[in-house]
Amino acid sequence: VDGMIIAQQYRGKKYAGKLFDYSLNEFTQKMHPVQLQLFTHPENSAAISLYLRRGFVIREWIADKYGPGKHRIKMTKELL
Repeated sequence: VDGMIIAQQYRGKKYAGKLFDYSLNEFTQKMHPVQLQLFTHPENSAAISLYLRRGFVIREWIADKYGPGKHRIKMTKELL
């Protein structure tokens, strides 16, 4: 998955969590990974909170991942 955006009128209604949970469930059932990782913008507090509630851990700050000034936070979740 390369991104997830929830339209403004649907934010705050738990659609992001439902979509994320469904996607994660489908992926893990089919691919059987031992670890998941994702990258998010460090100022996207709603996304970071969502990922933390689902067991992801902040692992690393990656400066300039997508170019100068485009920093990201790497988060992982162990599945074993």
